[in-house]
Amino acid sequence: MSYPNWANSLVTEDQIKQVESDIAEVEKLTFGEIKIAICERSTSLLPIRFWFSQWVMVLSFSIYLFLASHYQVELIFGLLISSFLAVMAYSFFNRFPFLRLITPDNFEQESVYKKALSEFYRLNLHSTKGQSSVLIFISLWEHRAVILADQGINQHVPKDYWDQRIKYLLSQIKSKQVAQGLSVTVKEIGGYLTQHFRSETGSKNEISNQIIFSSYNL
Repeated sequence: MSYPNWANSLVTEDQIKQVESDIAEVEKLTFGEIKIAICERSTSLLPIRFWFSQWVMVLSFSIYLFLASHYQVELIFGLLISSFLAVMAYSFFNRFPFLRLITPDNFEQESVYKKALSEFYRLNLHSTKGQSSVLIFISLWEHRAVILADQGINQHVPKDYWDQRIKYLLSQIKSKQVAQGLSVTVKEIGGYLTQHFRSETGSKNEISNQIIFSSYNL
């Protein structure tokens, strides 16, 4: 199976298969479901791209006005130059290396959570037996992760448990140990599922164990 180029630089195919195997092993003992989704980026950059291009236009025109106060130049040229620079800034916005520095933190956080929630419902994780599914969602560009659990499992988990798992997972991603971070997280969550949603006779696999990779090009 082929994966996006950015995914190939993150984990190997063998590592992907191992994590998927870990999910399968965990789910043998529970009717709970674990799903992993990894997104290249969750945040739409269109609003920031527009704001940035306007900022470039205002800044460049202000500089032109300053020069115009010392030299005899036509304002129309200033408008044309600043408009051209704004168009260039908008067109090549994705190539600027400092994008995350000008992206509001709360905007990133909300975007990642909304994307995770969208994936939770798109993958039908809300319709599993006993409402016992868990989504491990990673958004790489924002360096953020979200763990969403359905009501059935959430009521058995301490409030800070998911935060601890996310903190560990992000530390592993930062250390380039993505596969290990996912495997450990899957096994620990599996322990909770086995404890509260144990299946002595095995259970039907309602959700595919395949890791989902998705890109966002806007």
